[in-house]
Amino acid sequence: MRFLELCKRNLKETYRDPLSLGFLLGFPLVFMLLFGLAFSGETTPT
Repeated sequence: MRFLELCKRNLKETYRDPLSLGFLLGFPLVFMLLFGLAFSGETTPT
């Protein structure tokens, strides 16, 4: 039960801070975009 209270409090703190929320959502999206572009599946014959 204490664990759920801690999770709830941490989520509230995160959602109140717009900068941390931006990093929380922004970094995974940027990395998915970068890795998607880097490994897009285009191959060259050897």
